[in-house]
Amino acid sequence: GALRHAAGPACSAPAPQLTREGYARWVKALPAVHQALVNLLGNVGRQGQAQGGPAAAVAGATSKPAGLSAGSSSSSHMPPGVPVAPPRLVGSGTLGEADFLLHPLTALLLAGCLPQDMREGWRLLFHSQRDGKSFQTFMGRLTASPGPTLLLLRDKGGHVLGGYAPQPWKKSGAYFGDATSFVFGVQPASQVFPATGINTNIQWCGVGFSELPNGVGFGGAQGGHGSSGQFAVYVDSTLDSGMSRPIATFGSPSLASTQVFEVDAVECWLVREPEEDPSAQSGPSRRGGSASVLDRQQDRAFMGLAGFKADHSAGVRDAPPESEL
Repeated sequence: GALRHAAGPACSAPAPQLTREGYARWVKALPAVHQALVNLLGNVGRQGQAQGGPAAAVAGATSKPAGLSAGSSSSSHMPPGVPVAPPRLVGSGTLGEADFLLHPLTALLLAGCLPQDMREGWRLLFHSQRDGKSFQTFMGRLTASPGPTLLLLRDKGGHVLGGYAPQPWKKSGAYFGDATSFVFGVQPASQVFPATGINTNIQWCGVGFSELPNGVGFGGAQGGHGSSGQFAVYVDSTLDSGMSRPIATFGSPSLASTQVFEVDAVECWLVREPEEDPSAQSGPSRRGGSASVLDRQQDRAFMGLAGFKADHSAGVRDAPPESEL
């Protein structure tokens, strides 16, 4: 059916893209089909939908690849309902729609798992094709626009997977985040796994460590501090290697083509803009001016702790003014 759009072939032969305007026309022409979609996804994440826990979620994702099935006892954290249109995807720069890991229909499905104030417009913070595979650039973009994000990875086998980070990414020697987080698969099957509450190993962000993993990821072994090297979704600081193992944090199986994989592309979306700080020092804005994350004293200090040299600001300057897809 139409939902198999999100489970198209590997990146060598991209599937036709569904734009926001195209989706709106589709809804108008086929209201009954749209209502069926709403009915299908309207109870995503509500209590009683697990149908047997994580194992059932995996089975459901296999038999119904288009559905976003929630398989944890903590699924009450997932807001019900599905938006009537995908979020606006902005900040693409020179990228075309075919370059994105997040397609409009996938965005629609994921938006249904987010609070209402995160369903309107999403801004592209980082894309490895546009920005290069630079962890310094990646962290610079994320710390310059702190807020909840969606991280997506595509492996060399064509699988697309990711996670929702409710808290801004920051260097830490311990896990952080909260129970509203979830991990998901997009290709070859669409599926979502909310946090189960078994542990609090939600978000990991390692930068400049000698013994702990350097990279960003979701989920971890009980009692771990990232030292176990076991993640539900993870990309290391080279942005070349990733991992997706079965993890109790989300009750999720491996979402990649192999549990340890080569990364083909990395993409990160800001799903809610940070609130303006009225007490902030006047000057060029983070989004429209020429200021860099390294132009602010506190951010220079952070980047120094992260092991980045503050005099090399190339690659962490803000993206040019965003363009709407």
